[in-house]
Amino acid sequence: MLKRSIMFCCGALLGVALLTIGVRAESIDGTTGVAFQQYNHVFRDGDQAQGFVYFADGFTVLPGAAITMDCVTSVSGAIDLRGTGAVHLARDLALDSHVTISDGGYFSSAGKGLTLGGNLRIPSGKVVHCAGDMVIDGGGRTLTFEPHAQLMVDANATVTLRNMIISTDRIAVSKTQLDCSGSSKLCFDNVIFSLGYDLDLKGGQHFFHHDVVVTGRSLY
Repeated sequence: MLKRSIMFCCGALLGVALLTIGVRAESIDGTTGVAFQQYNHVFRDGDQAQGFVYFADGFTVLPGAAITMDCVTSVSGAIDLRGTGAVHLARDLALDSHVTISDGGYFSSAGKGLTLGGNLRIPSGKVVHCAGDMVIDGGGRTLTFEPHAQLMVDANATVTLRNMIISTDRIAVSKTQLDCSGSSKLCFDNVIFSLGYDLDLKGGQHFFHHDVVVTGRSLY
């Protein structure tokens, strides 16, 4: 009886501790008031965030899970998609100047997109997939590809990179930083390419709008 009581008490204390440090996975409803998320929030498959939801320390999508973002406010902190997590954008999502991407994953939309509030890096060796019809607007800031990082435009997708500097680093000879499937479209609108390594545009269709400037340096 004493052993059972001790086990119950330990379980209760553990539950209180998990609630205290904010370990949870659930949808967030900010339609009736501001839902302020102080800690990195963990989403599971089928979850969504809608309305006035403010992420002070980013969010995580569990591996293989797909969520919907329908937020009015911007995101701050680290976005971790665990390589296979997916975010569907129900409206434009603003990333503030403190956003980082810690792992690859999937973004999709049907005419919505991402707006950068600061420079953004795709980490070394990671792949960020884009699906559907979406725009990534840099607002004049820099999208940097660290060594062997890739932006992948998935099948039947149309992705526009707008108002940004695209900075590239080295990648394997058989790959390219901006990769398209055969049925996809990649558009560049008012873009400056700052090439630290050769950029080979492969697959799909490529479109250039307004001013597109290419600068670079030889690594040889």
